[in-house]
Parts: sequence; structure tokens; C-alpha cells
Amino acid sequence: MPRLLPDLAPGELSLVKSSAERRFYEACRAQLPPEWTVLFSTPWVGTTPSGRKYDGEADFVLLVPTLGMLVVEVKGGGVAYDPIAGRWESVDRGGERHAIKDPFRQATAEKHQLIQILLNDQRWRRAHPGRLLAGHAVFFADLDHTEAATTPESPTAIVGGRAHLQRLQAWAEGVLRFWAGRDVGWDGLRADGLKAAEQVLHGRIDVRPLISTQLHAEEAIRIQLTQQQSRILRGIGARKRAAICGGAGTGKTLLALEKARQLAETTGETLLLCYNHLLADYLKTACQGVARLYAMNYHQLCSWRVAEARRLTGRDLLRDARAAYPPSRPQDEFDLVLPHALALSCEATPLRFDAIVIDEGQDFKEEYWLPIEWLMRDPDQSCLYVFYDQNQALYTRARSLPISDPPFVLTFNCRNTRHIHESAYRFFQGEPTDAPTGNEGSPIASLTAPSVKAQAAAIHAAIVALIDRESVDASQIAVVVCGEPKETYYQAVERMPLPRGSRWVVEGAAADKGVRLETVRRYKGLEADVVFLWGADSLPSRDEREILYVGISRAKSRLTVVGAAESCQRLMSRSAHS
Repeated sequence: MPRLLPDLAPGELSLVKSSAERRFYEACRAQLPPEWTVLFSTPWVGTTPSGRKYDGEADFVLLVPTLGMLVVEVKGGGVAYDPIAGRWESVDRGGERHAIKDPFRQATAEKHQLIQILLNDQRWRRAHPGRLLAGHAVFFADLDHTEAATTPESPTAIVGGRAHLQRLQAWAEGVLRFWAGRDVGWDGLRADGLKAAEQVLHGRIDVRPLISTQLHAEEAIRIQLTQQQSRILRGIGARKRAAICGGAGTGKTLLALEKARQLAETTGETLLLCYNHLLADYLKTACQGVARLYAMNYHQLCSWRVAEARRLTGRDLLRDARAAYPPSRPQDEFDLVLPHALALSCEATPLRFDAIVIDEGQDFKEEYWLPIEWLMRDPDQSCLYVFYDQNQALYTRARSLPISDPPFVLTFNCRNTRHIHESAYRFFQGEPTDAPTGNEGSPIASLTAPSVKAQAAAIHAAIVALIDRESVDASQIAVVVCGEPKETYYQAVERMPLPRGSRWVVEGAAADKGVRLETVRRYKGLEADVVFLWGADSLPSRDEREILYVGISRAKSRLTVVGAAESCQRLMSRSAHS
């Protein structure tokens, strides 16, 4: 049996709509040797001569050792071809005809797009520096006489029919030998090239999860993203600009980080940007050692560019920006002065970026986008990818992103347990997001007490028990405050001693180890195994839905709501029934 990607169980294969594709898949499984790899339903992104992007998919890609790559377009039912009109039609069992795309041109386009995807990836170039033997074919699974489908563009040698389902290996090898012809300039596909082609075209994507509370380095857990997330990360590779939208836990930050690493390795100078200071700390740590990759938050970017301009030219861009936009309130320094200084820096400093990746893009104000675009080395060729969640706009609400194409949508929660997912997503508005499968977790718990002081004592006792009796590492725990003012909550608990040398980390850096004390706003984009969500008694009504959505979804495995009994009951009731 060959290596099948994906390897579909009978129940999964039955969900494939095309019976012709199902039969071809089953024939591959039954007949092809174990050295071969079969990629089923491989997506790609193409470009028209006018520059418009479009999505495509190759039905089957056969990677054949010592030979090369064969792209197969599979069609079911009957077919008809009008050579005068150049029109192809499918013929159903009732004899009705329906216009279809030219399957041979489809297969040709798929082949060339996949070759280009391989050539653009240095993993492939390292593994197979020579020329790849690549061919395409069309397989009519219901036709006995394939001569009827033969045209000048479709010689008999690249057409398959029902009879070939019984001798699939010989047919596929024959097609590739047809494409090889008398050409001796290609290099046969060796094991390392085959492995690289798998990774590039249909590889599993494993990325390190965002663990803000910093478990021991050797215990860093890795999660396997779902096939849907993996397809999106591969699919956006050919687009110069793309927006990726998803709810909490769908892997946006993980994908943004992985995409930035890839771009720094294959494209050039890459900027990984976010808004949240604490998230920026994490991204910097995760990017250490990656050449040509700069990770920071937006205002750190502004300050860095201002300092570079002063170093290179002696010009004080902050002074110039304040003259242009005299601040009337402290927030103007962040919302107007620094963005304008960033724009001015494009005149004063030469550094530009070949790619910019932005996480938590929903927090970026309208004023931020233009100077970001000016930082791109080539407006037409440089890459811009924006990951965002329209439900987490706690800092601001950007009306639009500088990307015209519809967003890719992530629809699978790969972080929270089912109980936490269902609780958080009661407050979500947007595309439906699937709960994780096989990870039920514990029901949402509550700690109730009549005052903040008594609630602090209850939290402290619960955390001591987790650390002392359950051997939970302090860095796996976060107390996330949703009430106001935050100082009331911090001061009530931060002086209580913790066991085993543990300590409280009050709004500390991402690398600090201990039980974190944070607000929901600061903790956006981050997560902890155990979260105490505290402050339901004084939850600000203006952002209540968003704060609860973000706060609840920070917990990966266990969530405890803390407050007065009435407030906890109301919050948990809303989570269950709103």
C-alpha cells in the first residue's frame, strides 16, 4: 500500500462526493507499492496573466520514486468534446449534458502551479536541485473507450479509463515515461526529494503552542493543527496579501509565528507585528535565533524607527510629529504622534521589509495602516498577512484592513477543551467555530464569596492546593482580572505566600515564571492551562461581551469564575444559555 495523504478511513472516504475519485483512491490504496506517495485533494493558489489570484485543487498527485510527479485530474460519468467550439461536456446517466472546464487544461494548470510551488520552496530546492520529471493526465473512471477523449492536446498516452483501474501502477509509470520521452535532462525522484515534496505540498504543520506562562523549556508541548488550518497556511503561500480570520483558540498566533519564520527563511527581511506588549514579549522570545525576523509591537516599532532616524540623520521625528499633531490628551501620543513619526521615518531610514505579518490585526487603528504599507520594500511584490479576530477588538475597532480579498476563515478550536469552548463562544459573533474533538475537559467551576478580600482568600487557597497537592507548576496558572479597578484585585491577593518557592507575577514580562496576575486586556492572545477569571461583580458593561469572550477563552484546560454568588451565577448562566 502506498503512503496516502490524507489516509482516509472508509467512513471518511464515503464523504467524498465524487464516486470516481473514491474509486481511484481505492485503486491507489490496493495496487500501488509502498514506495509511492499519493496526495489527494491538494490545494493551490494561482495567478492569472492580469495578476488576479484564484484558488485551485489537484485531485491526485502521484510521487513516483526514480521517476517523478504525475498530476491526475479524475472525472466521472460520460464526456463529450466539440472540437469546433472547443467545448467539453459531461454526460450523466440520463443522457443530459452539462458544460465543464477542459479537464486537460485543468490538469496542465495544476501541474505548472505545483511545480512553481515546489521551486519557490528552498526545502525542495535543497532536496532536488535537478529538473523534475512532471507530467499530467486525465482519468475518466467510467469510460471504457478513452479514444473518444483524444485530442491534439490529449494524446492517448495521458488518458486513463475504467480498464486502467485494474493496472494503475503500469498506467501511471507509462504516462510518466511518455512525458520523459527522449529527454535525458531530468533527475529521478529520490527519497529525499519525495519527502520534501510531501512536506511542501501536503505536509503536516506542527507549531509550538503559545505558552505565555513559560513551562520548562524541555516540556514545551507541540500541537498538530487540523488539516483545515494546515491547508490555509499552505494556501496563502502564493498570495502576496491575505487576511486570516478566526475565533479564540483557532491558532492565529501560531500560524502567524510559523508564517513569519517561513518568510524570514525564504523571502527576506520580515516584520512580525502585534499590538499587545505582553504578546510581543512572547513573539520575541519565540523568534530568537531566526535571522532576518523582527518581532515587536506597533509602538515599539515606532520608537525603534524614531531612534534609527535620529542615529542616521540627527532628525527628531517625535518633535516633528508633535508639531504636526499637537497632542491634547495623553492617548494622542500613541494614537497620532507615534504613527505620524513612523510615517516620517520612511523618509529618513532606508530599512524596508520584504514581508510583514500582523497578529491581532483587529487592534490596529486606521491611522496605523498607511505607514505600515510604506515600510514594504515593494508595494506589489512584498507580502502582507494580517491575522485577526473581529470579536477581540478590545483596544480599538479598525473599520477595514488594507486587503481587498475575502479573508481565509479558521473554523476549528485547537486550544480550549469543549466545556471552555462552548462557554466562550456563547459570546462570539462571526463564522461558526467547531469545538475540539476528543478533549472534553472539566466543567466550568466557580468560587463564590461576598467581598474581594474573601474572594482573594478563596483563590489563594485553590492555587496553594493546585501547586502543593496536585503538583501543578505555578507558571501554568493565571489569575485574569475582568473587573475594575484592577488594583483592588491585585492588592487583595499579591502578598499572600505561595508554596514551593512560587511567586506572583503582577503584569510581568512573558518570560517571568510564577502565578500571573493580569487583566483581560493585557492577556489577549495569551493562554494558561488553569485560569481564574475574577471580577464579575464589577465587570464594565461597555465591553462586557468581548471581555467575557476573551477572558474565558484564555483557559486551555480548567476555568474557574470568581465573584459574589449572584454575579457568578449570572455569568455562568449567560455562558450556558445566552
